[in-house]
Amino acid sequence: MLGAPVLYDATGEPRPVRSAKGRALLAALLLDPDRAVPLDALKDALWGDSPPASARASLQNHVTRLRRLLDDPERLHAVPPGYRLRVREGELDVRVFEHRVARARAAHAERDWTRVVDSVADALALWRGRPLRGLPDPLADHSLVPRLEEARLLALEWRYDAELELGTGLAALAPELAALVAEHPLRETFHRQLMLVLHRTGRQAEALAAHRELRRKLVEELGVEPGAAVRDAHQEVLRGRRESAGGSRGAGPSRGRAEGRRSGDRSGDRPADWLGDRPGDRSGERPADQSAGRLGDRPADRSGDQPADRFGGRSADRSVDRSVDRSGDWPGDRSGDRSGDESVDLVRRSAHRNIGYAHLTLGEPAAALAHFEESLRGHGEYEDWHGEAQARLGLVRALRGLTRVQDATRECAALLDRAERRGDARMTGLAHHQRGLLLRAEGRDEEAYEQWRSALAVLDGTDSDVTDELRTLLTAD
Repeated sequence: MLGAPVLYDATGEPRPVRSAKGRALLAALLLDPDRAVPLDALKDALWGDSPPASARASLQNHVTRLRRLLDDPERLHAVPPGYRLRVREGELDVRVFEHRVARARAAHAERDWTRVVDSVADALALWRGRPLRGLPDPLADHSLVPRLEEARLLALEWRYDAELELGTGLAALAPELAALVAEHPLRETFHRQLMLVLHRTGRQAEALAAHRELRRKLVEELGVEPGAAVRDAHQEVLRGRRESAGGSRGAGPSRGRAEGRRSGDRSGDRPADWLGDRPGDRSGERPADQSAGRLGDRPADRSGDQPADRFGGRSADRSVDRSVDRSGDWPGDRSGDRSGDESVDLVRRSAHRNIGYAHLTLGEPAAALAHFEESLRGHGEYEDWHGEAQARLGLVRALRGLTRVQDATRECAALLDRAERRGDARMTGLAHHQRGLLLRAEGRDEEAYEQWRSALAVLDGTDSDVTDELRTLLTAD
């Protein structure tokens, strides 16, 4: 049944069931092997909701023809309330496939990578295409079909995990994974594996492009960020780029932190810590080729939505990632007196904003919300429009990520009003962009398009990421 239903004899030669009704009968019996299948169920399989008056007699004729194809006619016999087809162990491909997939699952859990590859190859050798292919409804849409297709995809995921661990023949996997990514554009595991295969075969730029495409689809279509496994793979790609450019640097504290992140362990890190010192980033400025690792919510918003190191013109903003002491204390805490020190407060509210963007990058809008609110209070107190605009924009995006559309709409309206009154064209355009996304979430597409057209009119010629996304949104069906 892993493909169009077909019979094979003891030597492995196929015995085609030429009649469409005969194939439907065979499939209906094999869906309940070794059990009596009621006559009504068989009639439904052959004729659906409109059986002819002669359905019973016609069914008996199809049963007789099917018996002639079997090695033993007694395999198929009448058992009240219908017919039963006897199937021995190892004769039905679905059962054998599920057994081999279970073996691959166990090997994957035990990290026996060679056995994973062998077990998956054995399972997929039985696959001839979509199960029950070519049959009429409801057989073609039977619940068994998606279950078997999912089992096949899981087996492929385990196989690629094993191949990545074994590290041999990775270049040959890229075309297979690219095809699977195209076929299953929201399945994160295949994207992660494609990124790692590309990265480990020296194709870092393509690996980063694969990550950007996945993130764009998830954000636009589902409103979510990639999961932890994809984020870890993305970090591996970024580390590989930095290390390849500066691999001669000696190991130091920052390299130790990088090794900790490679293992996926951030148990000892606070957001304000791991936002800072990075390998190859000792000068206080981010390398130009780290664009895919910048903090933000969606790729198209990078130019206007970034934390202070990209946005600011103030020295305190540009060094905020390193302004938090490794003990966790804010600057000035050791003296016990921060009153009247505006520079300390500037660092605090800028750091809160940066931490908020970090949480958004990690797909944690709830954690981001409190930081943006705290940052917004501080910036408003000092009438710092530059910082307030960034914090309010982050707040809108965090609320949108939590599907608190009404709250996000209110904050977006406040941002748009203040940006227009202050003549800040860039922030006005970004606010229109966010407003359009909120309107689309409410199903108000025409109004969303109007907002995006306004955003494009303001931002056109300024930032290709933003304008490219706006054009995509405006031309999407």
